[in-house]
Amino acid sequence: MSRVALIGDVMLGRLVDDYMETNDDPCYVWGDAREIIQECELAICNLECVIADSGSPWHETTKEFHFRSHAKNIDVLACAGIDAVTLANNHSLDFGVTALSDMLSDLNKTHIRHVGAGESSEEAMCPVILKAGNTNVGLLSFTDGMPEWAANDDHAGIYYVPADPSSPHWQKLLEKVQQTRARSDFLIISPHWGPNWGYDVEPIYLTWAHSLIDAGADMIFGHSGHVPRGIEIYKHRPIIYSAGDFIDDYAISDEEPNDEGFVYVLELDDTHPVALQLHPTIIKNYQAQLAGSRAPRIAHQLLRLSEEFGTTGNFDPNSQTVTIPIRKNQP
Repeated sequence: MSRVALIGDVMLGRLVDDYMETNDDPCYVWGDAREIIQECELAICNLECVIADSGSPWHETTKEFHFRSHAKNIDVLACAGIDAVTLANNHSLDFGVTALSDMLSDLNKTHIRHVGAGESSEEAMCPVILKAGNTNVGLLSFTDGMPEWAANDDHAGIYYVPADPSSPHWQKLLEKVQQTRARSDFLIISPHWGPNWGYDVEPIYLTWAHSLIDAGADMIFGHSGHVPRGIEIYKHRPIIYSAGDFIDDYAISDEEPNDEGFVYVLELDDTHPVALQLHPTIIKNYQAQLAGSRAPRIAHQLLRLSEEFGTTGNFDPNSQTVTIPIRKNQP
C-alpha cells in the first residue's frame, strides 16, 4: 500500500511572505499537518503564487491580486517533502514571464517537479511521472482561467484549456490524457477550474471530470475554489472538485469559511485506489494546523456535500479523520 498526499492552494505571498522574513523556520507554515504529509510516499500541492525575487506586477490586463514569495522560500516546499507542484493557475504569472522562468529554474534545481506551466506550450502541457512506492503516478495539470497567460512557442506561460467541449483544446487535452495514461500506472489530472466561491459544482465541471476519467484518468484533484466541495466516486475513480485553501493570508468569510481545508491522502494498492483519508485543517497565523475542535464540523460538512454525489464515508472522532472507501461507493 502506498499513499499520496494531495494539498490544495498554497499561497506563500503577501503577509505569509512578510511573516517568513522574520521567521527562520521554513517549515513553519506547515504546522502539525507537516507530519501527515511527510508520512506519504508522494506529496503534491497547487502552488498559488510565484516564488522569485524578480519581475514586476502583471499589468497587461486588469488584475487585482498579485502573489509573490521570495526565492528562498522554495525551501518551504522542500521542508514538507513536496515532490511536485501544479502551476496552471491564475497566479503563476503575477509578476511576469521572467519571475515564472526563474521559479521554474529554481524548482528544477531543488528537484521539485512541476506541471501546468513552462517555457513553451509543449513544456506547459508536459506531464510528469512520479513514484509512489512501486507505482508510477502520472500528473497533468491545466486551468480554464487566464487565457492571456497561455504558453506559446514565443514565451513561457500556463496550460490553458477553455471549459468548452467543442474546443479543439479540450479534445487535445483528452488525447494528452490517453497518451499519459499509457506511460503511467495511475494518472492524476489536476485542474485549476471553476468559481472561487460556492459549494455547488457547476454542470460543466461534472461533464469535464467524467470525460477525463473516460479518457483514462484515474483521479481528478481539482482546486481554485476557496472552500472544499463534495467528492464524487465515478467508475471507482475519485473526483475532488475543489480541495480548498491550505495556506494563505486571506480574509475569512463567515458564510463560506475559507480557512478550512484538508490534507487529502489517497491510499493506493498498486494501481488501484482503495480509499481517501481526509485530515481536516485550518489556517491560523499563516500556518496550516490540524483542525482540533473544529474537525467534526468540517468533516461532516464535507460528508454532506459528498452525499449529493452518492458518496459515503465516515468520520472517526478519535483520529479526527474522514475515510471515504472508493470501491465500496459504487457497484
